[in-house]
Parts: sequence; C-alpha cells; structure tokens
Amino acid sequence: MKPLSHREFEAAVERIVVSHNGCRHDGWYDLQVDTPAGVLEISACEGAVTRGAGKGSHWVACRFRDVKRAARQVPNVNPFSGKWNFHGTSAREALDQFESALASLFATGDVSDVSDLPRSSPPAPGRPYLGASSSMTSRA
Repeated sequence: MKPLSHREFEAAVERIVVSHNGCRHDGWYDLQVDTPAGVLEISACEGAVTRGAGKGSHWVACRFRDVKRAARQVPNVNPFSGKWNFHGTSAREALDQFESALASLFATGDVSDVSDLPRSSPPAPGRPYLGASSSMTSRA
C-alpha cells in the first residue's frame, strides 16, 4: 500500500473531525471539535526529518482547551498541557489511533475502553511529565 502524502493525511484528519461535527479553525491548530471532554484543537503534522522526503512521519497533534476537565475524562491526556497526540509507525496507524480514540470519546465520554492506545499517568511529585502525549514539537 502506497504511503499517504501529507496532503492526503491532512484531508483524512479533516474528514474524521468533520464526521464528529468539527470544523476548520483559524488558530495555532487547524481544526477543532467540541467533545464530551471539552473543545479539542487538532492539527495534522509531519515530522521535520521526513518533510518533503516522501516518508511518512505523520502524526495528529491535539490539545484540549480545558485541561482540567479533559484530564478527568481522558486517561492518556497530558494533565499539564492538555495535549493528546497520536503517533504511529505509519500515517495510517496514527489515523486509526486518532479515529478510534475520538469515536470512543464521543460514544462513552472517555477513552478508557480503547486498550491499544499508549497510556500515561501523572508523574510522581517533583518529576517531569514524560508521557506518550508530550511530544516536543513546533506545532503542538
């Protein structure tokens, strides 16, 4: 199967968001959707190392506006920043993870039943948060 181009990846992310009554957003993140855990801002991202090289290091950057509310409802959200990112070994895997988690969030109000997503927990007191959703990038 041919890898997705970044434009194809962006279009797929947008279709997923629109399917949940989300829309384009004029801000740091390109899309947004109102979820049971609050407004989620979303952007389709491409890793800087592979940008333009035709290799897929695509991922979905997400951030809840109301961090405290989301942290109570979404087990793997970063409890400090509200980030809820989806990385995969391929663009399609990242899309599948994002779509599954978003569908679960709308169906149940949380994503605790999505067993294949990386889980992270709050750090011990005095320790930095190094969870799966805490990527350091220029877009999220």
